[in-house]
Amino acid sequence: MSEEFWGTLMRQPQEVRQGEPLLMDIETIEIVIADHLQTLTSLHDTLANLRLNVQNMKDQETLAFENYVRSTLSKLEQLTMEVKTIVVESAHSRERKPDPPEHDNVGEREEIQRIQDEDEIIERNANFMEGIEEPEEGAEEGDWEPAEPEEAGEEGDGEPVGAEEDPVDDFPNGLMEEDDEAISRIQRELRNTEQAILDFDRMMLPLEGERLCPPRRYDQGHINKAHERFMRCVFCEAVGYHYSDSCTVVRDVASRNQLIESNKRCKQCLEVICARGLACKKNLTICFYCRRRGHHSALCEFPDYCDTIRTRKANAHEARRRSFARLLRLREELASLENHP
Repeated sequence: MSEEFWGTLMRQPQEVRQGEPLLMDIETIEIVIADHLQTLTSLHDTLANLRLNVQNMKDQETLAFENYVRSTLSKLEQLTMEVKTIVVESAHSRERKPDPPEHDNVGEREEIQRIQDEDEIIERNANFMEGIEEPEEGAEEGDWEPAEPEEAGEEGDGEPVGAEEDPVDDFPNGLMEEDDEAISRIQRELRNTEQAILDFDRMMLPLEGERLCPPRRYDQGHINKAHERFMRCVFCEAVGYHYSDSCTVVRDVASRNQLIESNKRCKQCLEVICARGLACKKNLTICFYCRRRGHHSALCEFPDYCDTIRTRKANAHEARRRSFARLLRLREELASLENHP
């Protein structure tokens, strides 16, 4: 390239495109670069938020699926154990008692088929069940003794019956009436217990579908790292002992929030000196419990809610187990009375 041609090229105006000259001013170039960097930072934050949202959705779907699988397996295991218990109890009952008439077997099979749901116990009839046999014992001790003519029972037409015929005629009739009354009451208790089991099933159905988080780890929050030995709990102000989330002095979330507000601390990083909001260094940090942003894990209310759900589920399961045990006892008592000669 000749010097003349090179000089011609350098004298021509430099343009980005036709009619738009190339920027040559240093200050203008710096402004453009700053704008581009700001745009790139904004795009980076947007992509980070999208990535967090996608991850949150995946985590929620995974947790929902895991909870559904656990709930289904728990119900299958519980149903298997209860069916096994019914079969064992029925086998033992047949071994202990003589074979009842065919219509009794049919009724018992229908009863077992109708019962296979499950639930809570109703203990209010325990005193009644303990006292069923007392009239029978009294009848054995007293009715066989010779009775005065005026104390003897009377037939439906009002004619007196001899003292020697009373023990033979009235004693079986009295036992039959007592057995019929006891059978009626036990049948009512069976219906009430079955209804209680169904009620507890309906109560546990929405509880099984609740999404739960791990409980707050009070016993695993001790500080063991050397560089954290001077870390102070923001609630009880203990130094180097435990993390703020594991504080056992201030456990209630409402009290913790009140302390944070009164001490003018940031709810995301728990620091006093913080720009707050989107400028907080913990703004993009996800809560360990609820998997959301905007608050520190130590201030999350979701663990307390999950503890309440766990307590309700445990109470419902225990009540249902007691009800099912009560149901088996009532069925055994009913079979004993129905097979009584």
